[in-house]
Amino acid sequence: MNSVNMKKIFARNLTFLSLILLSSCIQENTELFEIDTDNLADREIVLSEIANDIIYIPLEKKFPIGIIYSYEFINNYIYLSIKDVGVIRFTKSGQYDKKYGKIGRGPREYVYCLRFSVDRNNESVYVMDHKMDVIKVYNSNGLYIRTIQLPIDKYGCGMNDLKYFNSSLIICQYINMGRGEYNWIITDTLGNVKKVKKNPYHAFNGRFGSNGGIYSFKDYIGYWDSCKDTIYKISANFNYYAIGRFKTGEQGIPRNSADYDLGVFNKNKNKYIRSRLLFETNDFFIYKYSLNNALRLLLIDKSNGKVKSIVLRKNRRGIINNIDSGIAFNPDIYFANQKDEEYLVSIIHPFEIISRVASETFKISVPKYPEKKTELEKLAESLDENDNPILMLVKLKE
Repeated sequence: MNSVNMKKIFARNLTFLSLILLSSCIQENTELFEIDTDNLADREIVLSEIANDIIYIPLEKKFPIGIIYSYEFINNYIYLSIKDVGVIRFTKSGQYDKKYGKIGRGPREYVYCLRFSVDRNNESVYVMDHKMDVIKVYNSNGLYIRTIQLPIDKYGCGMNDLKYFNSSLIICQYINMGRGEYNWIITDTLGNVKKVKKNPYHAFNGRFGSNGGIYSFKDYIGYWDSCKDTIYKISANFNYYAIGRFKTGEQGIPRNSADYDLGVFNKNKNKYIRSRLLFETNDFFIYKYSLNNALRLLLIDKSNGKVKSIVLRKNRRGIINNIDSGIAFNPDIYFANQKDEEYLVSIIHPFEIISRVASETFKISVPKYPEKKTELEKLAESLDENDNPILMLVKLKE
């Protein structure tokens, strides 16, 4: 079946499902949390407040790794989507394991691989190709299985992200330049539509590009969009609930044409909050946003709503590392292993560790765990500045 016919079938399915499924939001008996960025008092945060161990995983230099678009920890493996390389799997010790498809325009290839997701049960990999508006599916051995056609909305915009969840695919869209017909579409693994959640906001003349996120936590999926107020939870039966909201006021991205003129937009764009990252752990919501040319990291305590806040600058790029006195920690992702141990992860580069260990600040430091400092020194000795990136895993306190 050609792609034109596939798109027509997809469109018919969506039209029918939209009529019967748009009101599937069921209010769960839960209190909404609120992300309020007003009147934040910055203070130093030290890593031992939330964590008690650090693990470093150097990635094998099978080939040079440049820009990493996205990555996940699944079943003791590390999956990475790498620019000009494709989707690669490494072992938990950082050894190259296998590759899923390759970059190209062939029927079994993908042009861009910004986002992907993995079936934890059979380890099939779903690679979203934003250029060709398809998902390429590969089995656990890296062999091509099928292609799933992605929808194009009524504005001509594509989809932005995906997660494999409960034997289905949650395919997300974020508002782009004021346009976006959907929040998400849920399909089976063949691409047949099961549920649809439409974007509740009317189109507007905006100039901000798509920026949102979807994350896994326990038995549900979280969804957020920098242009929308509400943060959603998608449950195992695919009902959805509001679990939080962004309180932005005048600092929120305007959903009107006020800044559509390019000159006005360029003048005002830094006055609006751009949400960059949001996910949760057992104890915290982790949130990053930019405002007034500054990037800020928030740790929001789930138990009492108290916020720990720091501005991320070149000389203070994250949470102070007092566990081994290494570089400051700036989390990218979260995962929990089979023992329910929780980790935050960041990507760092060998030269950062080498430079830090050689510094006078490091030499005179007295970390909470001196043995971890010794381990870091040994790691630095084994590194070359041209080695591949290193994953920094921070184990959270129970």
